[in-house]
Amino acid sequence: PLWPPPLVIDQTKFQINESLTRPFANSERPFFKTMTTNLLPFLFSAGLLGASLLTASPLNVKDFGAIGDGVADDTVAIQKALNYIEADSKANRIVYVNDYGNIPGWGIFDGPSRELFFPAGRYKISKTLVGGSSFTLSGENGSVIFTEKSDLILFYFEKFFRGSVRNLTFRGGKNHLYYWSANQDTASFVIEDCHFENSSEYALTSRSYFGYNEIKKRREAMGPFIVTWSDDGIPTLAPGTWESTFPNSSKCIITRCFFNDCAGGSDIRADGVFTSNCQFVSKIPQTLTPFISTWTSATYDCQIMAAIPQGFTGAFISGCGMISNITARSSTEYGAPLLIYSKPFRSQKGTSHPECIIIENSTVAAANSPSNAIAHFPMARPVQLTMRNNHEANGHAVKAVKFDIIPQNDHDLLEDQFIHGNPNIPLPSVKDSHGYVFHENGKEVDITLPPKMMQFLKKDLPKDFVTTFPQKGSVLPPKDYSIFQLFDAGEYGISHKAADTDYDNLQKLFDAAGHAANPLVLLPGRRFDLPNALRIPEKCVIKGEGRTVLHAANGNNGILTVSGDAISMEVRGVIFNGGTQTISILGAGEVRFDDCFFYDNRTAILTRQSLGKKLVADVFGCTFYSPVIVENHAAVFRVTDSWISLQATLNGAGLRNMDDGTLIATNICGVPVIFGEWCDRPNWPYGKHVYWVENHGTFRSSFFRYGAEFNGAPSVDNYGAGRVLIEGAFIAYWYPTGDHVLLRNENSTAQFGIGSVSSFGIIGSPKNSAFCKGIAPNTFWVSNYPHLDKMTIFNPDGTQSLMQVREP
Repeated sequence: PLWPPPLVIDQTKFQINESLTRPFANSERPFFKTMTTNLLPFLFSAGLLGASLLTASPLNVKDFGAIGDGVADDTVAIQKALNYIEADSKANRIVYVNDYGNIPGWGIFDGPSRELFFPAGRYKISKTLVGGSSFTLSGENGSVIFTEKSDLILFYFEKFFRGSVRNLTFRGGKNHLYYWSANQDTASFVIEDCHFENSSEYALTSRSYFGYNEIKKRREAMGPFIVTWSDDGIPTLAPGTWESTFPNSSKCIITRCFFNDCAGGSDIRADGVFTSNCQFVSKIPQTLTPFISTWTSATYDCQIMAAIPQGFTGAFISGCGMISNITARSSTEYGAPLLIYSKPFRSQKGTSHPECIIIENSTVAAANSPSNAIAHFPMARPVQLTMRNNHEANGHAVKAVKFDIIPQNDHDLLEDQFIHGNPNIPLPSVKDSHGYVFHENGKEVDITLPPKMMQFLKKDLPKDFVTTFPQKGSVLPPKDYSIFQLFDAGEYGISHKAADTDYDNLQKLFDAAGHAANPLVLLPGRRFDLPNALRIPEKCVIKGEGRTVLHAANGNNGILTVSGDAISMEVRGVIFNGGTQTISILGAGEVRFDDCFFYDNRTAILTRQSLGKKLVADVFGCTFYSPVIVENHAAVFRVTDSWISLQATLNGAGLRNMDDGTLIATNICGVPVIFGEWCDRPNWPYGKHVYWVENHGTFRSSFFRYGAEFNGAPSVDNYGAGRVLIEGAFIAYWYPTGDHVLLRNENSTAQFGIGSVSSFGIIGSPKNSAFCKGIAPNTFWVSNYPHLDKMTIFNPDGTQSLMQVREP
């Protein structure tokens, strides 16, 4: 019950039947199975989970007085449990991350935290439950948390930093999960295998604002509510006041979730929102767009069935940057666009990010809607847009794109570009200001653009070039824990309190697990100081109860090592702090990291493939704050739906792909720290020669944010016969370190492909900058990039654009 198999959605077809359009009974939930009898059948009887019998086990909400019978009011009991977790978390904080100086709200202490478990039952609440900065909530057989008040927020997380919610059903109320991160950079919220039913607004919501703090006399990030606490620890929410909206600097992952008869699925305004393998089904006439996110967000492998009313002015998805493999249908005769993107022109807003939007492999019922288009842009136009292999669900004629504001002259077009009014950032020429690619869409999709914009039609990257690269995204699904044998740390003398015997007992625990066919090692949510690296069996699952911190005590050792030629391993819910090669993997097989965090690791993950054999390392939903994220030797390394911050205390690349290895980076929010040329830190000693990727093999990047507000770094240093494909990227070029060049290449035989890339401008003198250096003719395929006047381009059709590369 702690670890049910995940929801599996059939992506090849989409059917709405009775079992999907009404709330499931527990016995009907296909993805909430009871674990097999060999997994401690006594665990959940008599409330033993929260007792001291198994000291690595989660807290049990019933041990705090919850009843779970659907009649008793469990509000006070659940709030007591949340308060306990927050107090425990504050008492055990150990790591301060992201010290960006005097920027309000950036940076927080992190550390271990506990997990709150809801045994099977129905938990009634009558007031909003308030959680703190770090928590994990989990349920058994889709345990239901519900309210009878249609205007109630079920959970609000104040100044949240680390959160995970799994295997729970939320029913009724206004919003189910509402959070605010206080703009605490690298914050992460993971929502998996949950049901959301009958919310009167968006089930999942995140809001952040800017306002003036009268006490501190400064502007700072503010939350949507003011929380006051009674003497007995019960919170009350009141609306807050603020000056302007502000996106949460956080990552939010929503995966394998089901939304049933909710007014809206999710409205998350954050830097990285990744929604995948979800279903949204509603018979209620749609008044809200089902999924709303921001320009750095990705929505993929999802299915939507909504009752679209006549004249609906929304869409199935709003504000998203990458949309892939979506089926969006209407249960009525009316349709809606797949995407609506409402954003002011930069001339109206000042500093603004450029848009790079990709819509691919999707089917949408867009006909008979007010826009009659797959994508609708009521205000500003996107800078880069790629649409490939999209279809109208019923084969009706639709437009690919609808612009409400049609450009009439060059000035209208330049309104979209870069940062308005900054004399140090020259606008590109009009002919280079936009790029639109339409490829292999259905015959019913009209790709005609307004006359002034037809000049921006460009060709897609050659298909035979793209298909030579491995597919993007993750390939290793989460393991089915129901077949695993549990090894609880509590049975090996390891409790929630530190002891001198911890290291020896942990090694005994892992040695014992190595003799089982499918061991699952459960570690308590606390900190472990390790004098040496632990040897891990080649077949195992390691799960933190809540958040487990594994810390390299002397800074000169690793934390985990695993080797073998049949590796099958998964690590979930673990924070790794410090060390050299924090996790060293040598051999062949498969390794998956899920919802893990890496701090101050000189090399977070080292992978080395056995000679003649294959090693695949799959990273999903993780956060890195380290000088080197991965050093990959010959293996296949995939990182998906993750946050990467380069902590530039060392020179070199954050992602190192060595020895003809393969590195796939998909849906990444990349943020560098302050580098050498940051104007407010002229003597900053670190990061003067830092870049994102060092590639000696095959590197594919899809929907990657290279850099952020502070400054940029070269994206790729390429060596030997290395091959690079970058598509759907936002490349920050502010105060770039080292050479003022985004792509560098050592060998003229290497191959590059660039498609649908938007960029920040260049701050400082443009005469010392170049887009690319060291590329030879007929090796560089460029589909979509707005700064074409800064390089020599060798086009996919073999023609050459005579534009000079400017050497640094």
